Amino acid sequence: MPCAPHRGQYGSVFEGYHLKTKTPVAIKRVDRSRSKPEYISLEISILRMSNESRDIVDLLDVFETENYVYLVLEMYASCGCV
Repeated sequence: MPCAPHRGQYGSVFEGYHLKTKTPVAIKRVDRSRSKPEYISLEISILRMSNESRDIVDLLDVFETENYVYLVLEMYASCGCV
C-alpha cells in the first residue's frame, strides 16, 4: 500500500514505481508558483552532480508541466514506504 504524500513548503513527495523496472521511486512534485525558478534549477543541478554519492539519493529523471516540476528520485529504503 502506498504511503501518504509528504508535504513541504514548496511541494509534495509521493511513492511511485519506475514503469520499466518496477522498482520503487520517490516522486517530488514542486509547485512552480511557490518556488523561484532558479531554486528549482539549483536543486536539480546539485542532485545531478551528487548522483555518485552513497549518502544522497540519485536523481533518475525530471519531468516538467506548466504548473509543476517532477523530480523522480531513488527511493530511500528506510523511509517506511516500501
